[in-house]
Amino acid sequence: HPFEGVDVSYRVKKEKNGLTLGEVRRLRALDLSRCGHPVSFARDMFLFSVFTRGMTGDDIFHLTRENIKDGHLAYLQKITGKRVSMPWEPVMQEIVDRYASPGTPYLFPVITAGEPYEQWRQHCVALHNINRNLKKIGRMLEIPFPLTMTVAHHSWASMTRGLAVGDML
Repeated sequence: HPFEGVDVSYRVKKEKNGLTLGEVRRLRALDLSRCGHPVSFARDMFLFSVFTRGMTGDDIFHLTRENIKDGHLAYLQKITGKRVSMPWEPVMQEIVDRYASPGTPYLFPVITAGEPYEQWRQHCVALHNINRNLKKIGRMLEIPFPLTMTVAHHSWASMTRGLAVGDML
């Protein structure tokens, strides 16, 4: 039995959908004034994720003012525990300023509870609503796959290696 203990099964690699630079620019320029706050918030969270190198929603929702120092954003990724640092760009500050909420340490007013279970619930509800609204936006832009926060992560990974945030504007 020469292959005993060896996995020789074939697994099809799942395609990771991501937006092109042109599609990100179209998304940023899209007029959502008639769509309401939740849709604009979803678009801004998607763009913030792309601009922060594919940051996950969980990491975005837990960012505080303490994470921004000396013109850099630094945080620990919740999934990997890896420390990430990047320049804090004006476009990131613009998005944060739109949602600044006094009385909360977080940059975005998603997590407001003190109890861990309630924080988790707020995170799940927010991510669900963001993804639902991103799908609406994706249909407006005629994107051929459902737009989600995971797509933002893959967009950064697939299109922006070697680019600065300024190149995307």
